[in-house]
Amino acid sequence: QHFLEVVDILCEADVSVVPVVEDGMLLGCTDRAHLWRAFHNSLTPFSEGSILTLEMPWKDYSLAQVSHRVESEGVKILQVLVSDGLHPENAEVALRLSTRNIEGLIDGLRRHGYEVRAFYRAEEYAEEMKHRMAAFRRYMNI
Repeated sequence: QHFLEVVDILCEADVSVVPVVEDGMLLGCTDRAHLWRAFHNSLTPFSEGSILTLEMPWKDYSLAQVSHRVESEGVKILQVLVSDGLHPENAEVALRLSTRNIEGLIDGLRRHGYEVRAFYRAEEYAEEMKHRMAAFRRYMNI
């Protein structure tokens, strides 16, 4: 199973450890710390690239349109995370991108009416995420 499915099990059952079973045989178990490492590894940016965050009304959100705008600038989308924006009627779209040079992309997105909330180069983002993950682990006592 994908680690996010296991996170759902942990939350729904309110437990800290989940058994790993295959064909009725107990293979071991996984805990919150292991899942957080997997989650962290899935979000850690590559050594090259950048992170760009957009905000838009949910009614205007289209991943196809966002992808088209980004890829028309010659930039590849490596990962997407969509969540509620600052206001519940808005979507926040975080994009992990293949290049560090996104100034032209940002200008193009703004010309097409997208609100660019934030952008980071991979190194800056990785350092920020390390600090946030350390704070979160302290909070979770992991």
